[in-house]
Amino acid sequence: MPMPFSPCPESGECTDQSVTMLRSIFGPVIDKLVSGTDPGTVEAASSLLGTLFSVFNSGVLVIGSLIVSYVAVMGVINTANDGEAMGRNWSSLWTPVRIVFGGAVLFPTGSGYSFVQLFALMLSLWGAGLANTIYRAGVDNVLVNPQGIVGATNTPGSYMGLREFARQYVAASYCARTANATFSSPVSGTPQVQATSTPDAVFDQGGRLEYVFELRDRNEATNLAGGAPICGTVKVGEYHAQAADDATAQAMEQVHAQVSEVKKRAVVQMMNAIDQWVNTWPTRISESTWNTVNSARFNEIVSQYEQQVAADMSSLSNGTGAAVNTGLNAFVNSLTLDGWASAGGWFQRVGQVRFQLSTIFSESPGSVGAPVLTGLPSSAASAEFISSATMAAEVTRKAESHNDYRTAEVRPEDVASAIPSDPQGAVNIGQLKADLDAKTGSWINNIMHKAVDIAVAGDGSDGTSSFCGTAGKIGGSLNRMKCLGDYFTVTVGAARAMDVSLKTAVAVLRVGAGVLSSVKGVGTGLDLDKIVTPIWDWVLQVPVPFLAQIVNWLEVLAFYFGVFLPSLPYALFMIVVCGWILAVLQTLLASPLWAVMHMTPDRTFIGSQRQGYLLLMSLFARPALAVVGLFAGVLVSDPLIDFIAKGFFTMRGAVVTSTGTVGAIAEFSSFVWWIVVFGFVLLPVLYMCFGLPQVLPDKVLQWIGGGVADLGETSALGETRTRMAQAQALSRLPNGGGSGRPLLGGRGSGGYLPPGKGGGNTPGSGPSGSPSGGSPISGGGQGVAPRLPEPSSPPSGGGQGSAGIGPASPGKGGHQNPIVLTQNPQGAGPRKE
Repeated sequence: MPMPFSPCPESGECTDQSVTMLRSIFGPVIDKLVSGTDPGTVEAASSLLGTLFSVFNSGVLVIGSLIVSYVAVMGVINTANDGEAMGRNWSSLWTPVRIVFGGAVLFPTGSGYSFVQLFALMLSLWGAGLANTIYRAGVDNVLVNPQGIVGATNTPGSYMGLREFARQYVAASYCARTANATFSSPVSGTPQVQATSTPDAVFDQGGRLEYVFELRDRNEATNLAGGAPICGTVKVGEYHAQAADDATAQAMEQVHAQVSEVKKRAVVQMMNAIDQWVNTWPTRISESTWNTVNSARFNEIVSQYEQQVAADMSSLSNGTGAAVNTGLNAFVNSLTLDGWASAGGWFQRVGQVRFQLSTIFSESPGSVGAPVLTGLPSSAASAEFISSATMAAEVTRKAESHNDYRTAEVRPEDVASAIPSDPQGAVNIGQLKADLDAKTGSWINNIMHKAVDIAVAGDGSDGTSSFCGTAGKIGGSLNRMKCLGDYFTVTVGAARAMDVSLKTAVAVLRVGAGVLSSVKGVGTGLDLDKIVTPIWDWVLQVPVPFLAQIVNWLEVLAFYFGVFLPSLPYALFMIVVCGWILAVLQTLLASPLWAVMHMTPDRTFIGSQRQGYLLLMSLFARPALAVVGLFAGVLVSDPLIDFIAKGFFTMRGAVVTSTGTVGAIAEFSSFVWWIVVFGFVLLPVLYMCFGLPQVLPDKVLQWIGGGVADLGETSALGETRTRMAQAQALSRLPNGGGSGRPLLGGRGSGGYLPPGKGGGNTPGSGPSGSPSGGSPISGGGQGVAPRLPEPSSPPSGGGQGSAGIGPASPGKGGHQNPIVLTQNPQGAGPRKE
């Protein structure tokens, strides 16, 4: 019959990860125990541990037989001596019962495991089943809400990349118009620089099809630039959903395909609208009707189709939303199917889903390549064409000065419009710097305000809610920190895009200058490189290093908030799961020895073997307590993160508005430092919260067991904290702490302590001149050093080469009154008596 609290369903495949791990360690006997069949039918040779334990148990049985012989002989002697069965000190009732019980559970089975070991395995499986039941109850209580995950992505239409695409296409469209007009002649005819309805090439990039349309001369008679794409290439993307076994991945594929189709349809319509508008422009720079071109029309076109994309994506709520919710419901079910061992990873998986949705919504619909000017003939017409083509950039630049766009958020691609597009135009470095200062300053200010608003869960008045949305019912604060890291990641991409846009704009300017400089038909030749080369040098020396510095700062913050902090629940919980697995293994080794000791005489049945029973109970209760600790840690972290974030940024004050490139660098660097300090403040708090799955079972079992600790408990958690503390301290030492002396005392720690101040290999200052003991950084429950002895333990003197942590007698090594930096969990200095 199936066991109570079975970790596996009665029918179907068992997907519980803890059962899978136990099966791989202890063999097919686990499957027999789960299904309720006879484990004795499993052969010992079917698993390595079964074979080893069969030999080990045989040796234990020999020890048991010796104990039985001893008890029999001594029982006869005690009976003869005291005139009472088994003597006055041994119970005549419980001594035989204890011997029979201990001997019975020591008998081996065909699987190689003894009965007491099989019982320990059953208890561990029961504990996994109880933990699964608690975990499912937590998930059913909207621990992961699919609606909350969908809401925690970019609002559809908040950023689609349409404006940058439109800016590039305006230049390409007008390039074709002015090329056809400029190079038209009665001899060769009129060029046909245009794109056809059929793509010139199609590239498949893992499900995303790139349709390439070349704006080149289709008239073989004129054949401008040898048929090269004189006015650039237009790429429009289309995504096709790929097959996926996982329901969540399949849902993401469907969403990606639907969003891509919406954007592609809008881009095609937007290009037609731009073509109609551009066809009303003058065909040459020398015409006098340029004042009739309404640059605000560009803003109207872009806004129209951005709103159309947002409306179309909203209309997909019954399609895209249904696909997302279906996939995420399957995702939630997959979390419970994997069992309690996978409970710690739900933050990462939810964050990954949200980031995938954000990436899909913000994906660019396509791109427009730069014109190819090098193949033009050296003529006055070429010079006029290049000068005329730059007017498109002037029109889109003026569009930014209109009130309908001036109040909008500065975007990375807007910075490139500050670069002049006409090589023969007047170049004003002061005006160029002022334009870049205004745009970079506004962009930096927006980053700082949005980051603060995300951290403190602002009202979204500045558009932040469109990036993060609601974080869900439980765990929202940590999700918000993940969202902050995602925002920094997006900003890194924006800074890199800005860098590329600046360099591309200057490169196009230099190519045009080079072509014009080679034209002899407009005079004796223009040496325009002497004009545009300083612009290139200035861009490389001023804005580009600034953008590189921003990328370096934000990459660290993006990793810390987007990956490291959200990974703490998973990382710490995995340590708990590994400790439980080790506890099961060590219990199977300890239980036969405990059964042997149970065969010794005592006045009661339990006798002095009480710790063994508590050990078995801890093996059963630990998984359930760990899951409760995980839920409790998530619940506790929510108000604590809110409290710290709001209090911290209230103390820091409002974000100061920076002006100019220098001001932006100074203010942003200060802002980054504050964010770093904020992250350092969060770290120990989150360690305490998400350390509950490890701490809670230990403390509860110690309270009820009088000091019983998990056999699988290791120093992994403490080592993790210690190494981080050492690395942080080491980074502050001169030359990186390369002295090679131990930082925490003791051999090989990799840090530094002055001679005579502790450490197993350092000459000490104890009374006898023997090595003195090193002081642990923390001896409390939340410390980063080995746990201090219990108050009832005898004092430790820290003998030869040991790390003394207690009083030492003269001549035995160690200090008479060693200083412990922290003896209470929250202390930061010596305890004052």
